[in-house]
This record gives sequence, structure tokens and C-alpha cells, in this order.
Amino acid sequence: MKRRITLIVLAAYLLLGCDLKAEIITRTPPQPIVSPTIPVCTPDNKIEPVPIPTIPTEEPIPSETTNTRDIPTSTPFIKNVKGCPSITHIDIGAVIFVPEGVGEINIHSMPDTNVITTIGKANDLDTMKVLEGPECVDYWILWKVLTNAGVQGWIPEGDVEGKFFLLPYPSYQFCEGFRPLIFHQGDKALLLENEANQRIRSEPSLQSSISGIIYKDQTLEIIDGPVCEDGFVWWKIRVMETDEEGWTAEGNKKDYFLLPIIDKTGAFKIR
Repeated sequence: MKRRITLIVLAAYLLLGCDLKAEIITRTPPQPIVSPTIPVCTPDNKIEPVPIPTIPTEEPIPSETTNTRDIPTSTPFIKNVKGCPSITHIDIGAVIFVPEGVGEINIHSMPDTNVITTIGKANDLDTMKVLEGPECVDYWILWKVLTNAGVQGWIPEGDVEGKFFLLPYPSYQFCEGFRPLIFHQGDKALLLENEANQRIRSEPSLQSSISGIIYKDQTLEIIDGPVCEDGFVWWKIRVMETDEEGWTAEGNKKDYFLLPIIDKTGAFKIR
């Protein structure tokens, strides 16, 4: 008799199983472990999912770039020259260079391509500053330049077939309202031949003390900077002949005072 009563009780529990689970779950809410949702029996025997709240994740913090070599280069300068079929990539005041593989280019005493007016030559990876131009002569575009060797004269940008002998030196915009910068830390430089001997200062400011002088035959190594101050772009330099260190100006808003020296022992890469 007792066994029959026990079986009847068990059968009743089985028939009411879902309602029993609903009551148990109501008393003790389930803990989310693996599944994104957990099915739960409700008092009316319908199964409803219990959502698991999402845990917010931290967003990555972007790293700051301080290396000037990572700054995008300036927009190329391109324009037409009246009377010439080709375009120019150069403007007055720009620093330019002879790409590797071009070879010797004649520099002339006047805007001409005649060999008898040749006064010097530019070679692969030579740098120069543009002084005047352009002049279109017999479909050649010529510019008056001052080279890193101190030669001043007229040089063709390219030939009548559209091949370029000269390109703008890689540059980037850094100081607002200034010409694009051409130097980076680690570069070598020299003073332009048409510039006076240049001062070295203790800090990047006209108010700081003068600690030395740069002469035209000296090579400079860029070791810190740039700093935009008092209308100039300043770099900390080391004079390689004397080991003297201090701050000097690359240029102002309109002009460059220094020319880059390209290391000809290795391949020059456009930055």
C-alpha cells in the first residue's frame, strides 16, 4: 500500500515538473555560465530566454607619432610653363636634387643649353636651391640654382621628351605658415653659399645666448628638433668638425638657409 502511495506521489511530481522548475528558478535565479541565453520555464509553462548582460570592453588607445619621418610629405607642386610642352614640379625657393641614375647635368651661365655656356656640372644626388625661373628655351625648362658645391647658374629640369633630371627634395609641412621642412633627425646639412655665417644658439629662440658660429665649409648633423619659434624653424645641430652643439635655423617662412647632404654611399630613398 505504501509503495502505491509513493508511486502516485512521484507520478504527480512528474506531471507538474515544469511548474516545479519554474518555482525553483523563481526562488534561485540561474547564473549565466556558457550559453548566451538560458531557457527558463515560466509559470504558464512557456519557455523564455534569460539574456546575459554584455560586459563592455576597453577601446584601444591610439599611439602618438613623434617621429617627423612618419608625417605625410607635402603635396607636389605642378604647373605648366608657357612655351614648353612639359610641366614643372619646381618653384622658386624650393630645394631640389638630382635623382640617382641621371648622371651629369651641365650648369650654364645663362638660360641656355649650348655647351659653350657651361660653367659647371651637377651629379647624382647633388642638392641645390632654386633662385630664379623658369625659362623656356628651345622647349627646355631651365632654372637658376645654387648647388651644394657653390656653383650658381642655369640648369635644365628635364628634356623635350618629358624626362626629368631634377626633382623636389622630399619635404613635409610642420610649422604653420612656413615652407615645408626638409630635414629630419640624423640628416646632414651645410650652409648655403650665398648665406652669411650663421649663429648657433643655446636654445631655439632669438632671445637665447649665442654659443657659436657655423661657417660655410662645415658639415652639420641634425640631432634634435624641429621647433617653430620667433619666425624660424630651429634644429639642434652638431658641427662635425668641432663637435660643437646648439640650435640653428633651417629657414624662415619664405626661405631656406641650409641644404641637405645626401649620403652617396647608400641608396637614397624618398621619404
